[in-house]
Amino acid sequence: MQQKRQLTAISSGPLPQERRLAILAHLEGRGRVVSSDLARQWEISEDTIRRDIRELDDAGLLHRVHGGALPRSPQVAPYKDRAESNLAEKVRLGVHGAGAIADGMTVLLYGGTTVLEAARRLRPDLRARIVTNDPRIALEVASRPAVETILLGGRVLSDSQLVVGTQAIDDVRALRADLALIGACALHDEFGVGISDYDEAALQRAFLAASNGVVALVTTDKLQTVAPFRVASAAAITRLVTTVNADSAVLARFRNLGLAVECV
Repeated sequence: MQQKRQLTAISSGPLPQERRLAILAHLEGRGRVVSSDLARQWEISEDTIRRDIRELDDAGLLHRVHGGALPRSPQVAPYKDRAESNLAEKVRLGVHGAGAIADGMTVLLYGGTTVLEAARRLRPDLRARIVTNDPRIALEVASRPAVETILLGGRVLSDSQLVVGTQAIDDVRALRADLALIGACALHDEFGVGISDYDEAALQRAFLAASNGVVALVTTDKLQTVAPFRVASAAAITRLVTTVNADSAVLARFRNLGLAVECV
């Protein structure tokens, strides 16, 4: 009955702000917005819904896609701020990620604050080859005497401080890795793995293609969100590692895609 009253209020000519708040509430509850569904439910034109979605996208409150909208990943903050946010969560993910790397492996570590926590927790006596586009990770693992460390060459992005570019992509394509360990700016069961930079998307795509297995260490605020550039489908991930406070219904969506999901 309450939902019926809400729909009646919307269809009777609410202010644009009221419609947009309702769209955001729908997005939060359902994880997606389909313009045609809302237009039919609220008995207003689909063009009106599309205009509202466009305004919300321009304001950075959602990500507009064909036919509707998806949640937007949190905006990329300066590296120092990202390194200090969700630190306890990242440490738990890092411990689990480090445990996935065994002796004799060639492993690709895609740079970022969560994967850096994994690099910090590698066994001191680990025998492996580590390839990364993150100078911080390279410095961290190079101190281990039995680890061969390879830092990819190329252009360094000023905001993320990661190496990207065609040279790095070519170098990754020339090898075969046992495992890739990645974080994620965004991960959605329909949109897939997303990232905020075009060049990063191209390099992370090469990481996934060059690896026999992919472990994604993803904080809960990135689940069921999207970013401007799509890297690959969610099914390209072998194992999704997140934390125990993740929504069970969201995790079920990824399990339905065939991902092994672990909460730590």
